[in-house]
Amino acid sequence: KLQQKGVDVQFEYGQDGKQDTHPGFYWIRLVTRESYIDSVSNTIKERDKRTHKIYLMNKRSPTGVAEIPWADFGVDYVMESSAFAKNTVDAAIHLNPGIVDSVFADLDVPASNKRKNNDGAKRVIVSTGFSGELTDAPMVMIGVNQEELIKKPYHPISSNASCTTNCIGPMIQAVHQEFGIVRAVLNTVHSLTASQDALGTFSGKYRDGALANISPASTGAARNTTQIFTDLKGKFDGIALRVPVADVSLSEIAMVVKGNVTAEEINAALEHASETYLNGILGYSEDNLKSTDIINESRSVVIQAR
Repeated sequence: KLQQKGVDVQFEYGQDGKQDTHPGFYWIRLVTRESYIDSVSNTIKERDKRTHKIYLMNKRSPTGVAEIPWADFGVDYVMESSAFAKNTVDAAIHLNPGIVDSVFADLDVPASNKRKNNDGAKRVIVSTGFSGELTDAPMVMIGVNQEELIKKPYHPISSNASCTTNCIGPMIQAVHQEFGIVRAVLNTVHSLTASQDALGTFSGKYRDGALANISPASTGAARNTTQIFTDLKGKFDGIALRVPVADVSLSEIAMVVKGNVTAEEINAALEHASETYLNGILGYSEDNLKSTDIINESRSVVIQAR
């Protein structure tokens, strides 16, 4: 879904390159017949005469990705949303070799993760949180700590965190800033993901069965959030429930805060944040919302106040 919405951005801002493992005709069908999310890409066609060109590459291996000449397409920034990059070394495959040698001088970067030619991009944005030990790249949540993107000297790779992390981050920021969080637990009721199967066929995870189930799952969203709110490390964790809903997820956080605080004060702080420093990032509503009401919502999170 992130890749499909990326095509909308490419059309709006005139970007020119895309890497995907599917054939061009299949991708065109996918983005112009989107089932759940509105798309501005409904005029895409595969033809010889083009009003706007997007080059589509089909590379399935790290070696193949390293051969994509991003510089030849005028690409400075690569949005990595294939789930291939689990850490900064994986994401480095999109960068110029000189940048890799400079940034990762102390690490043994495999030859397969390096380009032979100086035709890579300048920066990579990964659309998930990193796992493992190689997490020196900053995690950036827009509205929370986007100033990390312009700090110098900047890291050429950054994580945009996960969808759930972007949802809960602004909530944590507003409450923690106003009242101070002592401890918190997240329960996220998550819509379907690509790892789940409609008929419950073989899966490496026993709970990734048929879509008709409520499937408990792990989530790293809470722990990833503490990479930004470092004083909450070891004090914030969570679980996820996968439910058979096509789009929109719900995140509930139980918090212990400093002092005596009422629900009305919490709501007032969240509403104030939505109107001021988190305007356009965090929404606040006292309506009785349901999931389909916010399918095309551009903000990271909408608070359902009670």
